[in-house]
Amino acid sequence: MTDIIRITTTYLVEVSDADLKNIKKYSLDNFLLNDLRSKRKLIVAGKSSMRKSSGAVWRAEEKKQDKEFHNGR
Repeated sequence: MTDIIRITTTYLVEVSDADLKNIKKYSLDNFLLNDLRSKRKLIVAGKSSMRKSSGAVWRAEEKKQDKEFHNGR
């Protein structure tokens, strides 16, 4: 596995009525992760970070998300 970098950021998203419908239909996470917005994201200055992570941490996160997905949260 190559190097793993974890990026955490905070940003503001201007949403339209169509965006709100997509959020209700697909969830906020999917709206953000799949870039369903109609307007640009505004990054909040000074709130982003980047750090190295290990393969073990990555695999543990994947396992946790997979379990949540299959258990229907």
